[in-house]
Amino acid sequence: MFRGSHNIKLDVKGRIMLPVRVREIIQEVSEGEVHVTIHDQDPCLLIYPTPHWLEVEQQILTLPNIHSTANRDLQRFLIGNAREASVDSGARLLIPQPLREYQELNKELVLAGSGKKLELWNQNVWMARFDSWRNAQRNKPHEERDEPIAFSL
Repeated sequence: MFRGSHNIKLDVKGRIMLPVRVREIIQEVSEGEVHVTIHDQDPCLLIYPTPHWLEVEQQILTLPNIHSTANRDLQRFLIGNAREASVDSGARLLIPQPLREYQELNKELVLAGSGKKLELWNQNVWMARFDSWRNAQRNKPHEERDEPIAFSL
C-alpha cells in the first residue's frame, strides 16, 4: 500500500528516482513493472504496479459503453494513454514524454501515495491544490466538511 508524499525531481532524461519504500513495494508487488497513465479528473499521472493496473483496466473494460459516451471516453482516456514502464537498476522510472508534456511535469514533482497507486504531480500544482482544499475545509463548519468518497481510480 502506497502512502505519504515525497518531493522528488525529474532528471534531464525524464526519469524520477523512486523513494526506497516505494521501490520496495513496486518490486514486491510487480517485480519493478508498472503502468503509467493520465488521471481522468486531476492534473497528475497515475502509476500502478502492473497487477493493480490490470485489475483497474479490467474494471474499465467491463463498463457498458454502447450507450455511454462517458464510459467510452474513460476507456479511451485511461487505457489509451497507459504506458508500460520498468524501474531500472538505478531505482529510476522513466516517465514517458507524451505523459510528462500532457501534465506539464517539470523538474520539481510530488509523488503521492494513494493506496494501490501513486500520483505524480507538478509540485506547484500539488501545493496549490492542497492549499485550496485545506482553506476550503477550514472555512466550513465541521459538520459540512467533505467526506471521502467510496471509490476512485
